[in-house]
Amino acid sequence: MNVELNFNLPEEENDFRAAINGHKLKGITYDYDEWLRTQIKYEDLSDDEYRTYQKCRDRLREMFYDDDLFISQ
Repeated sequence: MNVELNFNLPEEENDFRAAINGHKLKGITYDYDEWLRTQIKYEDLSDDEYRTYQKCRDRLREMFYDDDLFISQ
């Protein structure tokens, strides 16, 4: 299957950049999720810090799943 995307440049420059750089955003999101996981799992956190990191990670994943996106490499 081939897919073709068309943009009217320069008017749709932002949409074009989002389309061609989506893989970068995915990588950054994965790295951030893994960083949160590492903090939760390996760092010596207070109960409040632990809950905060966990809440951030849960919310990040919830936002992705709500739009049928998944955080994975």
